[in-house]
Amino acid sequence: LEKSIKASPGTSLSRLAKNRGVSKQLVSKAVNEDLGYRSYRMAKQHILTASMKATRLTNGKRLLNGLKSHGGRIIFFSDEKNWTVDKSYNVQNDRWLAKERDEVPAVFTTKFPASVMTLGVICSTGEERVNAERYCEVMEEVVIPWMKDKAAGREFIFQQDSAPANIALRTTNLFNSHGITFWDRNTWPSNSPNLNPEVCKVSHNSIEALKNSITRACKSFRDRMEKMVAAEGGHIE
Repeated sequence: LEKSIKASPGTSLSRLAKNRGVSKQLVSKAVNEDLGYRSYRMAKQHILTASMKATRLTNGKRLLNGLKSHGGRIIFFSDEKNWTVDKSYNVQNDRWLAKERDEVPAVFTTKFPASVMTLGVICSTGEERVNAERYCEVMEEVVIPWMKDKAAGREFIFQQDSAPANIALRTTNLFNSHGITFWDRNTWPSNSPNLNPEVCKVSHNSIEALKNSITRACKSFRDRMEKMVAAEGGHIE
């Protein structure tokens, strides 16, 4: 059994049981208790080419140097999220208890569901598509005043990715006119979703739990950057 697993670790317990003419429960017990194996889901990772790794490494070193020379500077992180109005559905986990198949209701989806893009900004201390015009409007009316209020006179820097609205000349001019220091497209490592704080991988039961998760994610930013540089721009998770 162990020889078969080592030869093909992706073989399911059902297949291992069928090949041996025994029950799945028996194979599961042998795998877990006798051999000490556990069944894990394969993790998805962003493909990184040699060029991507080199860019991540160069920009990561530049960012680390900036963090070291401006240790007290507040960082405001941002990202966009596109929400669809179709019902969330997981084909594996969403089940319906019934005696007959025809009692199970269908989940209706559309080929091109309506969607809304939102912009989220979080601080390291604490209904339309977003084009350059709308992005600048939100920045000037909401985000920039909010960042200045939260910073309360302290030095801060704004992080954004290389989305078209973020790197538009109009956006750059807006930041410069307000004296906002920001990481431009040549500074923030592209293809680096594992560097920006992520707090939505798990559900939170309360606002306080979400706040604590955000705080931990922001505090770990420098550590993730150092791990990425140590990995020569490669994967860190």
